[in-house]
Amino acid sequence: NKLANGGELIVLSDFSGSDIRRFAYDDDLPWPRAADGTGFSLVLIAPRTNPDHGLGTNWRSSTGLGGNPGSDDSFEFSGDPDADDDGDGLSNLLEHALGVDSPAIEAGADPSVAGGLLVVLPRNLAADDVLIEVQSSSDLRNWTTTRSTKIESANRDDGIAIETWAIAPNPESLGRLYLRVAVSSR
Repeated sequence: NKLANGGELIVLSDFSGSDIRRFAYDDDLPWPRAADGTGFSLVLIAPRTNPDHGLGTNWRSSTGLGGNPGSDDSFEFSGDPDADDDGDGLSNLLEHALGVDSPAIEAGADPSVAGGLLVVLPRNLAADDVLIEVQSSSDLRNWTTTRSTKIESANRDDGIAIETWAIAPNPESLGRLYLRVAVSSR
């Protein structure tokens, strides 16, 4: 009557025994660890896009304890994404993605992480309609998506997760490296 907290194979079959969906889930990153026995559920991100169910990056934890069986706990952005309705210097779409009006986004060095750079940011778990990526530049003109790995996602039980990303070093960026958080519609 329950799925294993440590992961297992899931098979959904039709009446003839043909697989509708076959995938395994896990409880190690990149799978959401908050769904590993702490009361949060696994939720497929943007199921209408038919993502690969076997990739942990296509799943998130539910916004609240117990999940939302039979319903969806995500909500879509509405309004002008580039506007700044509250005048705080952050676009409406960025505030939707991060789930806060004035996010505390931190970047810092950590010698225990390969590459030594960590980015910590809030994420609105219900914002399945957006993609968040960390971008880097050496000149503030040309931006590229950084090679990064999510190493932690702590669900605060208020619909917001605090995510920590390790940034891989870029041998082409000698000297200064600038980072930004970019948000786009899915």
